[in-house]
Amino acid sequence: MKLLMFRDGEASRLGVGRDGSTDEVIDVAAAANGAGPGVPATVLDVVDGGEAALERLRVLVASAPAGAVRPLAELTLLPPFDPPRGNVLAIGRNYQKHAEETARASNVEVGPPTIFTKAITTITAPYADIRIDPSVSSKIDWEVELGVVIGRRGANIKRQDVAAQVARTPASGLRVVQVKSGEGITLLPSASPTTSSWPRSCSRSACSASS
Repeated sequence: MKLLMFRDGEASRLGVGRDGSTDEVIDVAAAANGAGPGVPATVLDVVDGGEAALERLRVLVASAPAGAVRPLAELTLLPPFDPPRGNVLAIGRNYQKHAEETARASNVEVGPPTIFTKAITTITAPYADIRIDPSVSSKIDWEVELGVVIGRRGANIKRQDVAAQVARTPASGLRVVQVKSGEGITLLPSASPTTSSWPRSCSRSACSASS
């Protein structure tokens, strides 16, 4: 199930990608049409509601009237989480080939992955403009990353249990994230929030939830 948020006038609304279509979205509020309390209004509502919320969406989507179907191309997409409940946790040099390429470019030994955070102010919508400050950096790069949404709290999770923690979590999912960075900022020795949190530089697409 593919979830997204979109703008409708001054309001934000939850949408579900229509099965069998890549360019149509079910407007959840329109599909519910006064169906009563408990209808998720945001992606976070779905995360919090877990399997019960996903089942509610399945029922609504399966019986959605034609008037609830919206062309994707006509929607103004919003970030799935705006804001998220905490900073974005990021891992730089997260696969061996990239780590080796980075080391060769700097003529240094291959180092371990770098773990850092991005503040919630870095989140922006797909296709949204990003302000660039030339006084900070004039060499802007971008990368496409895999983002993971985890709906269940956890700590000290054992390595062998990680896959189950992510894959079996109700309303967890994967999404595509495009990250912008400026040369000379994120390569500082200390990956502090200031060095990696360019405002509105992390563009997020729809969230694919477990179904």
